[in-house]
This record gives sequence, structure tokens and C-alpha cells, in this order.
Amino acid sequence: MDKPKHVLITGASGFVGWNIARHLAQLGYPVTGTYNSSAPDRFLSIDWLHIDLADPASVAALREVPFDAVVHCAAMPGVKQCAEHPKLAERINIQATREIAEIAAHRKARCIYTSTDLVFDGRKGGSYAESDTPHPPTFYGSTKLQGEEVVRATLDEHYIFRLALVYGTKEGAFAGFLKWTHEALKAHQPLSLFTNQYRSPVAASDIAEAVARTLEQRPPFGTYHIAGPERLNRYEIGRLFARIFGHPQTGIRESLVRGPSGEPAADDIPLNADTFRDETGMNFKEVISGFESLEGELSESD
Repeated sequence: MDKPKHVLITGASGFVGWNIARHLAQLGYPVTGTYNSSAPDRFLSIDWLHIDLADPASVAALREVPFDAVVHCAAMPGVKQCAEHPKLAERINIQATREIAEIAAHRKARCIYTSTDLVFDGRKGGSYAESDTPHPPTFYGSTKLQGEEVVRATLDEHYIFRLALVYGTKEGAFAGFLKWTHEALKAHQPLSLFTNQYRSPVAASDIAEAVARTLEQRPPFGTYHIAGPERLNRYEIGRLFARIFGHPQTGIRESLVRGPSGEPAADDIPLNADTFRDETGMNFKEVISGFESLEGELSESD
């Protein structure tokens, strides 16, 4: 199959989806992006379509979009939110994923489904490869794993991207966990960050480039870990961020993630991205390089 002629991106108004939509539009792809609760960025050179994944009739409107590749980013992402609203989480993360996969299969379109490192429980004691067996400790992770299984069962031509902790910007401002980290440090507020929660942070811009390379190079279908090369805890990430962006580090305090009974929780889920690198030649940025690359993306107010 040649380079896609039209790419559908669900959740294009969200953090990860926006970065992918911007990058593909800059590369010249015709893109349709969906939005729901987050307002669309009208400065992006893409077509926008309102879709509510909680409503099957709304999802069905995607049948009218002439796409031959879909990047499915839209989801109910919060661990707490999914635990508090399990039926809605199942509807959005599993059932709507099935409907989108079925539409893609009918159109004979390739699909990239964005999953999460939280399909793992953090008890391995080392970085996770694609061959490791998932065991999600949260309801959110469970719904995303079931979404993976739906995509595998529905589409032969699929890619599942398990994303590590994502950092970056959106529309000229910090997004994700960097947003509240920056706001706290800028206001000289104390900031408690976990020392026992380890991830392999990945730049949103690198995820966008990984999608572009997948569409262009067409590596073997299957599951890939999309992650930075370092194993860092939140405290280490916060101190690096403060150093790069000129914030004092004195207000950053160490804390622990704790389990339901109060004991320190196993939360060590770095991902190994060697498979994607070997297939595409892409090297993911270290955090310092990633942070430095963000400076040119910020508006003057940040």
C-alpha cells in the first residue's frame, strides 16, 4: 500500500492527537481530526469533525470520512475518572474502539491505536518489552488492554503503540504533567513528586514522528513500545525540568506512591522501544534534549 491519501485522527484536539495532527499536516497529509470536550485548534490546517465516543450514532458518522489510515487517540484517559465511571470508560475505551476498528476494516484502512504503559503492573523489575505479558493494575489500564485486543481481533493491518509518560506542548503552552509542574514552580509553590514511580518519558513530538514513519515506511504490523531511552522517576523529571527552564529546585519535595493499604506501591514501568527503533531507524530523545527542544514551541506568556 502506498502512502495514505487521507488520515483520520480521533482525539485530535487532545494533547497527543494535536501533536500528531500538526506534524502530519506539516508533512502535507490531508487530515480529518475529531474533537469532543476539548475545543479544536482552528489554526491547524486540517478538517474538524465533532464526535462523541459515548454515542454510537456519533461514532457512526466516521463512515462518511474518506480515510485510508486512522490514528485512534481519543479515549477516557484518567485512572481516577475511569474507576469512578466504569461503564462510561468501557463504552469509550472498548466499545467505541471496536466500532472505529470495524469502520476501518470496512474501508480497508490501516489503524494505529494508542495504548499505554499502564497495561503493565510495574513488578517486573526491569524495562518491559512487547513480548511481556500485560497485567494492568487499574481499571483504566484494563480498558486500554481490552481496546488492544479489539483492534487485533478486528484488523489485520494494525499497529498498537503503547505510549510511555508523554511530555510536551500543545498550542504554545506546556501540556500534560508539565503543565501543572510548570504552574507550581512558576508560582513558587511546593511540589511533591514521586521517587518510586519510574517511567520512560517520551516527547509528544517523537510520538508524532513515530506515526509519520509508520505511515511512510510501513514496518511489520503489530505492537510497538513508544518510549524514551531513560528510566526516570517523577522527582528526577521535575528537577530536570526546573533546571532547563530556570526554576528554583528548592520547592521540589520527594514523596512516595502508596498502595490501597498505605504501603509504597510498585510503580516501575519503563518501556523498551528497541523494536520500533530497529524497524524504523528512529531514536527517541533523552529528556534533557526533549525539554530543550520545547523552548521554541512556547508562546511568550509561558
